[in-house]
Amino acid sequence: MTQNHKPAYPPEFREQMVELVALGKCPKQLSKEFGCHYTSIQTWCRAAVVPIRSNQAKLLWLQHRVFLP
Repeated sequence: MTQNHKPAYPPEFREQMVELVALGKCPKQLSKEFGCHYTSIQTWCRAAVVPIRSNQAKLLWLQHRVFLP
């Protein structure tokens, strides 16, 4: 039996999706634009500790990303 396994998305792509969500983009909108499933984007955001649709948390996350070496 053959499985239809899609190759993993590149780390740069995943990071871009997480950053766009942190800036306020909706995962479902991004999934339509970039052709990946929205649950994948949500999973990446959870792994990066980026809450979806929380302005205060987004600001803190972005500040943390800017000041890290």
